[in-house]
Amino acid sequence: MCSAEIGNQPIYRTLAFFAVPALVGGTFQVLFSVPGLCVGITLSILLLYIIYQEQLISTDPLTGLNNRNRFETYMLSLFSGADQADDVYLLMMDADGFKQINDRYGHVEGDHALQVISATLKEVCSASGGFIARYGGDEFVVLQKAAAEQDIIDLCSAINDELAHAEVPYLLRMSIGYARVGDDVDTWQDLLRAADAELYRVKAEKKKAGAQIR
Repeated sequence: MCSAEIGNQPIYRTLAFFAVPALVGGTFQVLFSVPGLCVGITLSILLLYIIYQEQLISTDPLTGLNNRNRFETYMLSLFSGADQADDVYLLMMDADGFKQINDRYGHVEGDHALQVISATLKEVCSASGGFIARYGGDEFVVLQKAAAEQDIIDLCSAINDELAHAEVPYLLRMSIGYARVGDDVDTWQDLLRAADAELYRVKAEKKKAGAQIR
């Protein structure tokens, strides 16, 4: 399930059950002559407000994706049980030549580029259940379960293939490094370091080949 859907689920559930406390409170009011209806409505509003505030804290305002805080919380939850982390890959990525986009087209267009990337990640990763977050700046992360490494390689290709068709006046392409839980990768910090190291290896190879990275 994609990040935006994950983030909105608590609000949808609260809206769906909004009438329940009011109905229960109204029943108590009729049966026992107590102000139960007002209490029920107040509880529903309070619950919705709390969940909305949590949503603001965990969502990146520009892209609508999970933010770094939500990503780290999710990682902690994922690694709290060994079985949950089986076959999990972490993809770390950033946009090639993003500084040049800002310098040539301005920061408003740079923000638009980030939104295009975010929309692409949602579209490509939605079917495979990826957890997506904006890590910071032009850096994004995807947590993905896969039975084989080839599935992750195909996913990386699909992301860049989709970006190649973006209707923008510049080339959008991501450098992507990934790592899998297992072997010397036993904690979420290990996974993050391994994926980050692979990302820098990929970028070094691109730079050596003459590609514009920053």
